[in-house]
Amino acid sequence: MLVIVALMMMMAARSLRANDAVAWPPSEGNEFCAMASVLETPADGSVDFARDTTMFAGFGPAFLLSRPPSLAGIRVGTWSPTDATIDLFDGCWDDAGNFVRMEILFDEFHNPPGPIGLVDFNYNPFQFGIDPVYGWFDIDIDTNPQTGGDIDTFANRYLGNVARFGGAPPPPLTCRTALNGADNDSNPNTLPLVERSGEDFHLALFGGLTTSIERRIGNNDNNFEPNESWVLTGRYLHRAHAYEIFSSANGDGTYEPLCQLEFRHFAAYNATRVTLVYPLNQEGSAEQLGVDANQILTDGNANNENSLLEAMLDLATVAAQIQPGSPLVNNPHYEVIAPWANADPNTYLDPATWRLTALVGSAYAQQDFFGALLAWTDAYPRPLLGDFTGDGIVNITDVAFFNMRLGMLDGQFPYDNDNSVNGSVTIPNFGPSFDVLDLNYDGFINDDDRDLIIIPGDVNADFQVNVLDVDALVQILIDPLSLGGICPDTSIVGACCIFTGSFDICVDTDSQSCINQGGSFQGIGTNCVVDGCPQSLGACCVSPAMFQTTCVEFTQSDCSIFGGTYLGPNTTCANQGSACNGTTATGACCVNTGGVAPCSQQTQFDCQNLGGIYQGDNTGCNPTTGGCPNGNDPFVSGACCLTSPAGHTCQFIDENTCNSNGGIFFGPGSSCANVPCNNTPTPPPVACCVGNAQCIDTDLVDCINQNGIPLSGGDTCADVAIQRFLPRADLNRDGKINGLDIQMMVLILIGN
Repeated sequence: MLVIVALMMMMAARSLRANDAVAWPPSEGNEFCAMASVLETPADGSVDFARDTTMFAGFGPAFLLSRPPSLAGIRVGTWSPTDATIDLFDGCWDDAGNFVRMEILFDEFHNPPGPIGLVDFNYNPFQFGIDPVYGWFDIDIDTNPQTGGDIDTFANRYLGNVARFGGAPPPPLTCRTALNGADNDSNPNTLPLVERSGEDFHLALFGGLTTSIERRIGNNDNNFEPNESWVLTGRYLHRAHAYEIFSSANGDGTYEPLCQLEFRHFAAYNATRVTLVYPLNQEGSAEQLGVDANQILTDGNANNENSLLEAMLDLATVAAQIQPGSPLVNNPHYEVIAPWANADPNTYLDPATWRLTALVGSAYAQQDFFGALLAWTDAYPRPLLGDFTGDGIVNITDVAFFNMRLGMLDGQFPYDNDNSVNGSVTIPNFGPSFDVLDLNYDGFINDDDRDLIIIPGDVNADFQVNVLDVDALVQILIDPLSLGGICPDTSIVGACCIFTGSFDICVDTDSQSCINQGGSFQGIGTNCVVDGCPQSLGACCVSPAMFQTTCVEFTQSDCSIFGGTYLGPNTTCANQGSACNGTTATGACCVNTGGVAPCSQQTQFDCQNLGGIYQGDNTGCNPTTGGCPNGNDPFVSGACCLTSPAGHTCQFIDENTCNSNGGIFFGPGSSCANVPCNNTPTPPPVACCVGNAQCIDTDLVDCINQNGIPLSGGDTCADVAIQRFLPRADLNRDGKINGLDIQMMVLILIGN
């Protein structure tokens, strides 16, 4: 114990720091003009990886061009606009307000979503920028899980997908969550009742619902940019679709009024806020229209004066009119509306009492015609990884659940595609289907997933909490490298394609190290020599119908699918995208004829149409030979990184010359301007496994030269070791491993 006390006093923090929570940007106006109860729901603010829902999910990360949306938080409360006829978003939080304000905060920059074929056949998710955000935000106004829900699209909603994040949500939704794809069976009489989410309204964040845009802050182009503010009008707010078969509103039971959303980016907060302001009651509708409240109709019609209260009054009226002998009573979904017969909607107008859920994601670069809608990236509430009981903690009960469920599924049709009892389950049709036990989301349930179940205090991963965990924690603090296990098992190594911004570097490593470096793992058993990386990305000029030509980075084949003009491998929109907007700048263009590449002055766009390789704006052909600059043929030569004691240099030479000098060749036509080889005398270190599982601190180029496996860019071996133990040893969850965690360990032992 004296050793423990001494360590608590003297140990310095050795860790990777966790991300700080995103602060809320101020609301417009005075913000708080009276006492206001605002429901704030902070999210965990993290995205580990996108949950691919396509049938190709087992073959690498989802094909996303976008930054994965990460929820930072949601807050909702009553709101009073300063002048609702002019601007709904300027005002203050106010318990006496007649409007509801919902703010959804995302980490980093995101732009409004474009259409993805839900309303029509138009698929243009990047209409307003390369980082769109999509999702559903469900509101259980009466906090009754028996009412509302979705009987049609539930497989794409929160309860149908939240288990993809490796756990179950808290009650009352725990037992209604689809634990695998088979649970989304469209049968309202089978458990779990995925259709019965309890949501009474939802905000549908989808681009095809937009009818008009007011660009308030920023320029007037079609691209949403940092620090801009747009107000979108569309039918984003929907009453729960399960009610539609009982109501006659709008002729088809729908209640989907026109409403406004503000998209606003705050560079100072590194966050994007999406805000809805909508009338709570008919008085609010009157304020918005600038008329007397006595002139407002309450008729259940969302196409004239409308509010949340009107939509709920319609439900109460409809439910009360359904008589015991009515055929509607025998409808399998009757229970979702029945409780409204005795409800007073006026008691549900306090947003601070509502229950919220959310599911967000991003669109695929091209439409999946097999039915996958989005790649899901975050959820609220997001389950704790390994918490299968939904109680908010991970303990031995969850381990027992894992073992029991794995035993039930192992070798059983149709849950295990390997058809054998072997302690491992192969999820059939992975992507469209899933299982809550697949914690690393690789399509298999096995020991790798069990190892991710972390019981607080179980530092040595034996699923027990005892004094041995204290010993392990002390050893981590003293010398984390001595515990080994840093370098990956070579039996699980495969090719990893790391996109650096303009080209792919291929290294052989394990899947987790690949993900840590932002890479795309090509599968166990693949290798860079035989398999390499998929086609390199390059700038692609595409012209969506009715919109200006824009630049998107695609592979050549995907560029062709979109009818675009490919500007060449390893080109980027940042450096070559000007060719898409009709620029007249010219440069040297080298065309392959099978021999020496001739050179001519062309625009980049024209050069690509000739099948040439553009050498850059304002470059010139060789004045002596008339050939390509520097006498090099870009169809043979490319960027070559050469290592010397002074650092790294880049030369534009052919592959044979590069290899004979011990260099790394980045492919014909690659440019020294776009490779990580810039004469840096002291390149940043990277933890690299070489030889017999030895970890050394070096840099990426040296690591590849030694046939090493880079573990995590920019980190030392000691940092990687700490990162490895962080999930288990950071007991107080402050992003560090230090003496405070020993204090917490002692408290855990005392509590046990």
